[in-house]
Amino acid sequence: MARARKARNRKAHNQRCARVVAATLDDVKVFRTAKGGAKNNGKDPVVIELRRTRGMSKRTFDRKARALEKLGSEGKLVRHKVPKRKGQDGDYVNPRDRSVTSKHREETINRETAKHTGDPAAQAEVRRKYAVMDPPKGSEGSKGMGQDPDHIHELQLGGPDNASNLSWEDAYTQRKIGKDLKYAMDQAGVEYGTPVIVRIVD
Repeated sequence: MARARKARNRKAHNQRCARVVAATLDDVKVFRTAKGGAKNNGKDPVVIELRRTRGMSKRTFDRKARALEKLGSEGKLVRHKVPKRKGQDGDYVNPRDRSVTSKHREETINRETAKHTGDPAAQAEVRRKYAVMDPPKGSEGSKGMGQDPDHIHELQLGGPDNASNLSWEDAYTQRKIGKDLKYAMDQAGVEYGTPVIVRIVD
């Protein structure tokens, strides 16, 4: 029983798309000479390897991973705490403005349905494509679940929470990248304020 559980855990670990590795002297040199780098309290960068795993959209993975790779090379990725606080009713409230993504979703649906005036079936398909999808808590969901507005520059890596940082991407892929990035940094004990470099590996 224990052996089977270890095998399952090993399989799940191997399927994670993000892994923190040690930074080399060349990494540190490149980061410190990057123009427009973010404040990092003098910390040396960590390197995170990103790998596309089974079930992930190649288009979304390539788009997001290459954007993060470029931002990291420019010194613009720093581990950032996305804060949570307790509201008056005792529930945890994420203080970031959720209306940014909901407005982006609404504008997209209105724009796309307008292209199919007089065709209720096509409009319904548009609404289905851009519908809100809530996977089980602690899960990135399952492949083929549709699209979601994605913060290309991850909020947990200091990205801005505004419409200019949003892109419609495969929901499963972008959520898995975000979840696995957090898991990798948590497991490696990466402190907030630590700069991050991203490498894409096969």
